[in-house]
Amino acid sequence: MSLINEYESLKLAGTTYQDRLKYILSLSNKNEIEKYLKDSLFSSYDDLQMFISVCLSTKNDKNLLEIFKTDSLPIKQRILAGQYWIKFQKDEQKIHDFLIESINNKNLPRYFKKKLLKNLHRINYLIKSNSFFYDLICHLTKTNNHNQYNIDAHLVQFCKKDQIVDLLSQWSIKRLEQIDCSSSFYSKLIRYQPIIVIDLIRGDLNENKKDNEKFSNYF
Repeated sequence: MSLINEYESLKLAGTTYQDRLKYILSLSNKNEIEKYLKDSLFSSYDDLQMFISVCLSTKNDKNLLEIFKTDSLPIKQRILAGQYWIKFQKDEQKIHDFLIESINNKNLPRYFKKKLLKNLHRINYLIKSNSFFYDLICHLTKTNNHNQYNIDAHLVQFCKKDQIVDLLSQWSIKRLEQIDCSSSFYSKLIRYQPIIVIDLIRGDLNENKKDNEKFSNYF
């Protein structure tokens, strides 16, 4: 019996998803079954799920990137593939370029882009980088507003203080009132950078002292 027939017989016998995954991972040569699953992506949701699980288990970033870039596949699976592709990379520049291309891709939904940015903090070596988040924000905000896709809320908190000050300057933000008080960026700035917030409040006061009513109502 071929590996494919054996796998299909496991499905017909009602074997659990996890047991079928264990069977595939136990094979010394997975090429045949991987090709079969890849060819079935568009006709079988179960095979799509299994193919992704195998790719995650074997850290096959090439296949994950291909899934991510296939527009006709379900969005949930594409996001998962993209997130794990990032996780498996060890080259900051590759991740940087991937994110710039993805965020600036007009064919990708907003939700898709937000999810990619939201989970970057879970990658430890990116958090430890001195410039990854700052450089990424600088490039993204050349073509996007800083609050698009929650760029500011998801990324700024992982920059150094002087980098954040520079970013605010680039965005012409000198006062706290210029930031939407209902935004995630506002709350995170208060939580993680109180010194910067105090400087922004000073900017508010300097602006509002020109108008006695505004100044008295500020507090």
